[in-house]
Amino acid sequence: MADDKAFSLDINEKYTRMAEVKITNQVIEIESMGFEETFPYFYASDTHDVLEKQAEIISRLHRNLRIKKRNVKVIIPDIFTFSRVIEMPKLKEKELLAAIRYQADEFIPMNIDETNLDLEILKEDPKTNKVLIFIVASPKKVVEKIQETVELADLMPELLENELSAVARLVSVFMKRPQQAQTGTTILINFGYSTTSLYLFDETNSILLLSRSFKIGLNLFIKDVMANLSIDELKAIEALRVMAGGQNPSLNIDSIISPIIKEIAREVSRFILISKDKYGMPVNELYSFNYDNSVASFNLKLQESLSMQVNNLTLAQQIQDNPIKQSFSATLSSFISSIAANI
Repeated sequence: MADDKAFSLDINEKYTRMAEVKITNQVIEIESMGFEETFPYFYASDTHDVLEKQAEIISRLHRNLRIKKRNVKVIIPDIFTFSRVIEMPKLKEKELLAAIRYQADEFIPMNIDETNLDLEILKEDPKTNKVLIFIVASPKKVVEKIQETVELADLMPELLENELSAVARLVSVFMKRPQQAQTGTTILINFGYSTTSLYLFDETNSILLLSRSFKIGLNLFIKDVMANLSIDELKAIEALRVMAGGQNPSLNIDSIISPIIKEIAREVSRFILISKDKYGMPVNELYSFNYDNSVASFNLKLQESLSMQVNNLTLAQQIQDNPIKQSFSATLSSFISSIAANI
């Protein structure tokens, strides 16, 4: 369950989010939570000055939220990692890791010598003597950059993981279905800043089965609105958040974002077909999180294209009601990775 000695830090491309969470008897209590803008080009730049600026943002957020803990679990955006679920013969962990490294070219589109590799056994099948393995690979440069930045903020990085790893753990704890429930799958739509990731879970066992990413995210919405309306980034962000639902028809934002929404829907539809073909189970539920609240009526527009309901992943029923939850009630799905990292 929750680590009482650490809090979470999600250094995302656009926003840096922080959360301190306590979990008791399957109930989540948010003790502190907030966000600030990530320093521009943090992930793109290798200069020490940029790391210092981002460290200042983390320190200020930590101070303003009055979090006393200094151990921190850090979330890396999916776009800077590579994840895959594979089936392998049952071996000891060291032998598995060696086998994966030996066949790295088949699994990981990165230079293995420049990569941090982690794996988790999701399921063992005693009949076939095989195991289902979740592999996460991260470039060493990204890991070292984050570690240095966190240490510059006078914090101690206890764990680094990507969004999928944290969210998969959350699903296994809080979204497991009763054994007698209808067999099917759930898809989580991680609508990121520059990339959207799709996660497929077995509903009965809450096991991650499949994931894939495509390069459509919030930044594409922002760029198109800026270009079509000749406005700056801040105005585009506000227009998407408030007016994309049609409150100001003169801005005609719906016609700008509609093609992007439809392209996301096409990618989700392809993923649904692949999931049904591969596992022979229906997709029963779709949930979105991350930057979904940054585009007004995002879920409604997406489900119109999909002809299938899309809900925000908020875990509202599992989160204890308090002033912090109430303050972030409209944007809880943005903090899913931050909350998950505490588990």
